Amino acid sequence: MHDINMANTLTICIVVFLLCLSADGARKVSHTINTRNGRFPKSLDSSSDSDVGICQSMVETVGYSCEEHTVTTSDGYILSLQRIPAGRSGTQAYKPPVLLQHGLLSDASTWLINSPDQSLGFILADNEYDVWLANTRGTKYSSGHTSLSTSDPAYWNWSWDELAANDLSASVQYVHDQTGQNLHYVGHSLGTLMALAAFSKQQLVNKLRTAVLLAPIAYLNQIPTLLGKALAYALIFDSLYWLGVNEFIPEGEAVTKFMYAVCNITNADCSSLASPICGPSCCVSPSTMDVALNHGPQPTSAKNMLHLAQMIRQGTIAMYDYGSADGNNQHYGQPTPPVYNMSNIAKDFPLFLANGGQDYLSDPLDVQTLMSSLQNHDANKLVEAGGGGGWWLEVVGGGGVVAEVVGGGWGGGWWLGVVDGARNDPRTINTHNGTFPSSLDSSLKSDIGICKSMVETVGYSCEEHTVTTSDGYILSLQRIPAGRSGKKAYKPPVLLQHGIFVDASIWLVNSPDKSLGFILADNGYDVWLVSTRGTKHSSRHTSLPTNDPAYWNWSWDELAANDLSASVQYVHGQTGQKLHYIGHSLGTLTALAAISEQQSVNMLRSAALLSPIAYLNQIPTLLGKAAAYSLIGDVFYRFGGYEFLPGGEAVTRFINAICTAANGDCYSLTSAFTGPPCCISLSSMDAVINYGPQPTSTKNMLHLAQMVRQGTMAMYDYGSAYGNSQHYGQLTPPVYRMSNIPKEFPLFLAHGGQDYLSDARDVQKLIRTLQDHDAHKLAIVYTKEYAHMDYVLAGNANQVVYDPLMAFFNLN
Repeated sequence: MHDINMANTLTICIVVFLLCLSADGARKVSHTINTRNGRFPKSLDSSSDSDVGICQSMVETVGYSCEEHTVTTSDGYILSLQRIPAGRSGTQAYKPPVLLQHGLLSDASTWLINSPDQSLGFILADNEYDVWLANTRGTKYSSGHTSLSTSDPAYWNWSWDELAANDLSASVQYVHDQTGQNLHYVGHSLGTLMALAAFSKQQLVNKLRTAVLLAPIAYLNQIPTLLGKALAYALIFDSLYWLGVNEFIPEGEAVTKFMYAVCNITNADCSSLASPICGPSCCVSPSTMDVALNHGPQPTSAKNMLHLAQMIRQGTIAMYDYGSADGNNQHYGQPTPPVYNMSNIAKDFPLFLANGGQDYLSDPLDVQTLMSSLQNHDANKLVEAGGGGGWWLEVVGGGGVVAEVVGGGWGGGWWLGVVDGARNDPRTINTHNGTFPSSLDSSLKSDIGICKSMVETVGYSCEEHTVTTSDGYILSLQRIPAGRSGKKAYKPPVLLQHGIFVDASIWLVNSPDKSLGFILADNGYDVWLVSTRGTKHSSRHTSLPTNDPAYWNWSWDELAANDLSASVQYVHGQTGQKLHYIGHSLGTLTALAAISEQQSVNMLRSAALLSPIAYLNQIPTLLGKAAAYSLIGDVFYRFGGYEFLPGGEAVTRFINAICTAANGDCYSLTSAFTGPPCCISLSSMDAVINYGPQPTSTKNMLHLAQMVRQGTMAMYDYGSAYGNSQHYGQLTPPVYRMSNIPKEFPLFLAHGGQDYLSDARDVQKLIRTLQDHDAHKLAIVYTKEYAHMDYVLAGNANQVVYDPLMAFFNLN
């Protein structure tokens, strides 16, 4: 009863506030709107997944008249507006128009989700207001543009700067022109930020009577939610934007299944799911949350998410920061972004602010910062309504708590996120096409293969081979059967397996006297190079295209069980001999997993593991830990991001910009991720950057993140006892036991003191599990100065690592 009374009190406050400043007038003009197909999962109510528009699907169905309108912004976006010109009784509005602006990841439907007596859009109409609902660019009903399609990256080149300057301006102007009156404005969440930014620039106030700001956002520095801070400070949105991810959309079947699974775990009360992110809701019913989930989140731009992250990190309300003095100068004519000064808001402009004590996004401390900036505002024109609840989620379901009307779970949060960098397939984060910038050597952009582009060009003979795995992936292998002198190999075959985000070319990047692939060939070994599934030259499958989510349904479990097994079996079959194996980084993890399961051991002579990875719990790099612990991989995978590709022109520009800022020295960039290399030349680093990163699966990234968090070497964790039981017949994932590696199997381990990924403490843990290994069959080479990439790129690796490695081979 207390909750309902509080809800009704706030509702009455807003209506009375508007009434006190009202006048008459309204006029009717209708237009058509553009819609986007297929945005809602099939499980939703038919009114949600149709293209009939908000009027027909949500307003007319409950007995209200409604008009569909559109307005085009100054930069060409076609926005949808809905008008409710009368109450359910049919009485035409005689009070001034009210424009309702939703928050982030939602649209105008959020004002209509509850029953008419609890939804602000209907409440205002029944109180004789001329109600207008706006939808920001990029949302389902405002996805049109005069010249751009949603698959064009330029379509998503905006942040809330443009929403304030263009969308809000166009909507207000349109309603003003249609009605011939100044209007009231009600915004929630991002809709308050847009308004405050515009008001501080003296925009729109001459067309508005008042502004009601629910869960107001001007500052985000005090946001207490751990996930929000992790995303902001780990530069997640920066990475997405620079990696060429333009649209940010948590939607589709994957997110629906995920949300319902979580709701089932929490006894169908999804308010508890939102609480850690938005704040604990006091008054949202489970039925309201179900409706909100069914309506689903709406897209925004990755640039907009980045702008919000900048607010958290910088503690300011300023225009988008282009990351450098040059970038900001180009856009603003000054080295830093202009600040939106809240004290510039007209002091006699009526403001109504409603904020909650349990709101994690519109935190009371941040709201107080806003109030402090308004200290000179006319006291008779400034109303602050505080409450004990978490206003972000109280609106749609609080029994009339209108200050939360818009939340519905989506308007308040950036908590359910996956990126959609390829509109032609919203389930993948990027595509294979065009991942190499035009500045690269033509051999890198072609499909002529590694032999012709990297081996034959430096005087070695080379053969291209393929092998098909048991689950249908067609892998590319290259064979260097002789040294540069032409002398045929007379020593056993050696199979080289690369690490993550690279392919077999990593063994050939340096000059022949410094590249392990060529060094082995010149020393009489029959050299075989393999590229794992998903990489450029191993992207084929017997039945699946790369844009099918099923293509990417694998982790390093499958690399160990299928790719490694197929490659070893193929080389063994072609040569009739047992082979030596050399792996780096992920290539060591797959080998250790396979060997611990007694796979392929009977076809191998030995295994040399460079930067060996069996455990990742001690990884010291901050970015790596942040990515693992903030569940980024989990979010990507659960919400339909199956392919993980840090590639494309955007990443090349980003890396080149950082390298330029570092005076051409990319060491600093590599060091942050893998450890500071001691002995890699600039030319080698340039070559690696030019070759570009290779794709992997998001599930693989998630599996690696699980290793960091759990400190174990186990199979992929499906996240629940039920999921694991389905896959493994047990409640937890099976563990790869290193002590099961045959004690007489020859192992060569080379690790470095500066390696952030194969950390010395994790390697020592691996060595302890091998304590019963035959001492004559276990060689360990430790190089204090070496970091992760030194083992494949260092100019002195031939003496430091490769000579001892070949000596080990000679003994086995």
